[in-house]
Amino acid sequence: KRGLVMALDVTAIIPSIPPRTEQLRRALDSVWAQSVGVKAISVNYDLDHRGAGPTRNEALDGCTTEWVAFLDDDDRWLPHHIETCSRVAVETGADVVIPWFLVVGGSDPFPATRYKEPLVDDFPSFGITCLVRREAIGALRFAEPAPGAIHGHEDYTFWLTLAQRGAKMVKIPDITWIWHHWGYGQPGKPGNCSGRPDRW
Repeated sequence: KRGLVMALDVTAIIPSIPPRTEQLRRALDSVWAQSVGVKAISVNYDLDHRGAGPTRNEALDGCTTEWVAFLDDDDRWLPHHIETCSRVAVETGADVVIPWFLVVGGSDPFPATRYKEPLVDDFPSFGITCLVRREAIGALRFAEPAPGAIHGHEDYTFWLTLAQRGAKMVKIPDITWIWHHWGYGQPGKPGNCSGRPDRW
């Protein structure tokens, strides 16, 4: 590990689909470029069109570190992502650190919630790209994609359940990752799939 003494024991968790070879390479390059490195990388491929939730679960099941850092295969971390999230986790005692993002190819879908704390009774949406204490997750897993839903929503339910269980969730306005928006996936065109297996 390089960088801060406070570097945490982290596994990068990346679900991926076969059409995104180039995007996955870019995501992995961003993991390797961190100012504070991760201990391991767990990539799992959705070869059976099961969706992002089950695929992310299998990548998570391969993790043995104290912390996990989620990243979708078509997004990327900025070089200070792990360093910033680790510092916040140590300083605040958070179970979940929620950094913000820069959208490439679109606009921020949650502009009103960037500075809004994740309260259970008024729970805001945010991206999947967070640092999470593995012990807080326990046996919780991401949901199967909802049939006919516009979005998979497997991550929203996951975060809400963690909050309801009492996990300490700290949101920071710092931009530490890039969220690529590049159209909804269609057969032969991977695009943004929103967790749904029918979109690639």
